[in-house]
Amino acid sequence: MKKKTPKSLPIICPHCEANLIEKGIGRGEKGEYTYRLWVQDKELDYEADEFYPSGEGEFFCKDCGKTLNLTEKQVIKILSLQN
Repeated sequence: MKKKTPKSLPIICPHCEANLIEKGIGRGEKGEYTYRLWVQDKELDYEADEFYPSGEGEFFCKDCGKTLNLTEKQVIKILSLQN
């Protein structure tokens, strides 16, 4: 049985018109990385060690990469329509 989409739920990206259920929704998070440092062949090398999120994040269309003005509750509803 196919799930019905609530009329007020935006499932089409307003920027590229991609179907968000098919293409997906991503989340970007602002924050700060710390790095682990070492010397290799007499040069400084590093890799990301830990990430400290600022709590400021946004959802985006995985097809075009543009920001979606969606709440977490709306994203949960949209993603639950998959399958």
